[in-house]
Amino acid sequence: MTEREREFGLTDFIELLRRRKGVIIGSAIILAIFFTLIALASYPAYESKGSFMFTTQSGSVSMLSVFFTMSGGSTQIFSEIEILRSRSIAEAVIDDCDLKIKIEDFTHGGQISRAFKFVVSDRLRRGLRSLRIDEADFSDSSIDKPFFVIFTDNSGNYRVTGQSGELGTGTLGEPFKSDAISFTVTSMKGPAGTRFKLTPQTDFIALRKFQETLRVAPLGSATRTSLIQVSYRSSDPTLASDVVNSVIREYNKRDREWKSSQSEMQTEEIEERLNQAKEWLEQAEADLEAYKNLYGVISLPDEARLAVGELAQREAMKIDIDLRLNLTNQIYSSLASSLENDTFAVPPSLTADQVIQQLAGEHARLMMELENLLLDYTESHPTVIAKREAIRVVRRNILEALQATIDSLNDQKSQLNRVISGMTDDLYRIPGVERELIDLTRRRDMSDEAFRLLTRRLSEAELVKASIKLGNRIIDYAAPSARPVAPSIKRNLAFGFGLGLILGVFMGFLMEAFEMRIRRRDDLEAVCGMVPVIEVSGDERSISRAVGLIALASMHSENKIVSIVYPGPETGNSRDIIASTAYELANSLSPLILVDCTADTIHAGFFDTELSPGLSEIASGGSFEPSNISGGKIKIVPPGAEPSGAHSANPNVREWVVNLASDSGLTVLNLPNINAEIALRGWSAVTASTVLVVMRHRDSRNAVIRTIESLNEDNVRIHGAILLDE
Repeated sequence: MTEREREFGLTDFIELLRRRKGVIIGSAIILAIFFTLIALASYPAYESKGSFMFTTQSGSVSMLSVFFTMSGGSTQIFSEIEILRSRSIAEAVIDDCDLKIKIEDFTHGGQISRAFKFVVSDRLRRGLRSLRIDEADFSDSSIDKPFFVIFTDNSGNYRVTGQSGELGTGTLGEPFKSDAISFTVTSMKGPAGTRFKLTPQTDFIALRKFQETLRVAPLGSATRTSLIQVSYRSSDPTLASDVVNSVIREYNKRDREWKSSQSEMQTEEIEERLNQAKEWLEQAEADLEAYKNLYGVISLPDEARLAVGELAQREAMKIDIDLRLNLTNQIYSSLASSLENDTFAVPPSLTADQVIQQLAGEHARLMMELENLLLDYTESHPTVIAKREAIRVVRRNILEALQATIDSLNDQKSQLNRVISGMTDDLYRIPGVERELIDLTRRRDMSDEAFRLLTRRLSEAELVKASIKLGNRIIDYAAPSARPVAPSIKRNLAFGFGLGLILGVFMGFLMEAFEMRIRRRDDLEAVCGMVPVIEVSGDERSISRAVGLIALASMHSENKIVSIVYPGPETGNSRDIIASTAYELANSLSPLILVDCTADTIHAGFFDTELSPGLSEIASGGSFEPSNISGGKIKIVPPGAEPSGAHSANPNVREWVVNLASDSGLTVLNLPNINAEIALRGWSAVTASTVLVVMRHRDSRNAVIRTIESLNEDNVRIHGAILLDE
């Protein structure tokens, strides 16, 4: 596997972070400041929460389960949640809390000016200014047009302005009326000059914003405890609590009305049957008493009496089934008649059948989704049509499940009729018993059993009816929050800083990709073509390879002058490598002259030599003797006190170096940043052989290409390239 094919590793990633730390940290700081300003410029959001436990009435007898037996499972609670979030309750709460008018504190102006003025005032964040209105009304022409309420003093007086100018003045608690808008201010807090912006909204916008802000969810393990939590956020803490309490009140009201209507229907049915059973019982007792007086009979034999008692119980059970069957048929007829319209309403606990419970929850969910779709689309939209069809399918499934319940009751009734018929035949076959006496006793006992059963059913229905009047149990009423839940400056700061770090790293990768820097050996080989490339990391082996490369270049240089060329600036590592190379070359090709041709910046001298006198002094007409080190094997020619492109381009300087090199075994010219200092190219006239030094991760491919093209134009032969770590 070549270097180009190896994957981007952890070491490469850390190196990228080091090189691009400025971009990464800068983007993190900028985004942190940006998101902090957003937090300062945003309205504070106060959240109020309320919770309640919806009632789950259950009866001990199967007849009551037609309406009130509830499984208490997740299906039921999520059905109630969908009801709480329904459009009908939302519209009632919007009207109750006057949410059709959007109220904003505009004392500090818009968001930008608010962010600036928060430096000197934090009244908005601390909720020291507020405005509440009631009985709001406005014309259609006023929708989306702002009105402003300005407090004129601290005594509850204000004035109202609009786009057309001054609309009038008003007082706290008294109605304000104009052609465009009317309302009553019920609460106002803030000093004189406080300014609120009132914007009337369409029903569509008000409903959407309400449903987006309202949160309804099970509380804890509510699928077992039937606990529901309602929460709402607003810039006004009092409004937030009022909305939550209004939602719970409206839900309780509708829940009581619905359950009461169902309970009333049930109670009326039982009372009617009870009165009929009472008449039957009175008549049966009178007929039996008359028969006994006429024929002097006291009672039936024990065998017949026990058989009549069992038969009376079976007939009472039949009455119970008939009652349940009638009530279920009434529900079925009501649902079937409303199958194609939105009045189709599944009772909260139709039966104990889990299938119907699940279908009821699915129906509530689909109806909620339909309401949300109708906020954006018309009835003719394909998505709405498909949702309507899905609702019809669920409704038909509910009716099928209910029909299955009716069929089951009819089967039970048929089986009971067969049992009663058989028991009657057995009773008539008992010897020595008058058939008329059996019929009278049977009718009396059956009426008595039915009367007692219906009396018990009525008592249970009255108990359920009384519990409905109590409504759902409120666990916690919503109260105004003392501190806002959003925006959080700390959270926004942390979020912005984290997002900035991620974005900075991403930008670092992009910059690496587009800048095309030399990162690997094969990157440099692709640019240099046939020129040999070696990597130098500072160890003895790599230095020896660099020495060999420069020595090879010297062998092909007629005047024994070799240049070391950099596409960009040199570094401390490159100077250390050159110094080590000079020692190695001096030992084999002594003596050696090292000429530092730096033209832009004064660097630390090689081998701790002084920077001057040097080439800049020669360019000024002076002279000096190079420093000798390593026993005279190495001569150092520094750049001088004032290195510049002028001394590098000075032909006298180059002639002086050539003359100096004529007495030496090898002269090495150090030419850093040749692309930036065009004057350095003048040294090409005195050298015919060069070695290219490229800094890994710093020098770009374009810079290396430009350097190679420049050397080729000057007919300078490149004997090799060194890839050096920064």
